[in-house]
Amino acid sequence: MDLPIEFRNQVIHIWKDAIGYRENHISNKLLDTQFPERFNFINAQYARVNDVLREELGYMRDELSPFWSFRENACLTLRTFFCKADTDNALDVIELTFETIFQAQRDSQFMSYVQPKLKASDAVVKLNVRFREASYLLDSGYPKM
Repeated sequence: MDLPIEFRNQVIHIWKDAIGYRENHISNKLLDTQFPERFNFINAQYARVNDVLREELGYMRDELSPFWSFRENACLTLRTFFCKADTDNALDVIELTFETIFQAQRDSQFMSYVQPKLKASDAVVKLNVRFREASYLLDSGYPKM
C-alpha cells in the first residue's frame, strides 16, 4: 500500500512542530537574518537526515539528483524527497526523522533556540494516530517508534 500524500503532509506538519521547519529560503530571508541560530539548528537536523539518506541510497553529496537540488534548504530537500519517494524510502525517512527528533530534543541548545511546540514522545503518539487513520499496517501491526 502506498502512503497517500495527505498522510505525508501530516507527517511534515509533525516535523514542523517537533523540530521546526523552513518553508523556503526566500520567504524566510528576514527571519534568517533575525534568528540565524534558530534556522541553523533546524536546517542541521534535516541536513543530518539528508546525509544518511544520501549514503543509504548511494548518492554522492555533489551528485546531481532531482531530490537533492535545494542545498541551501535541507528542509525543502527532505520534503521534496519524502513526497515523491516510494513507500519503502518514505518509511525510512519517517524512521530517520523521528530518531532525529529524539536526538535533537535532548540537546539543550536546540531546545532553547528552536522551542519546538511538540515533545518527541507526543510526536510519536501523533504519528501512530496518523498511521492508524491512513489504515497503514506493517507486518507486525502498527508502526512502533
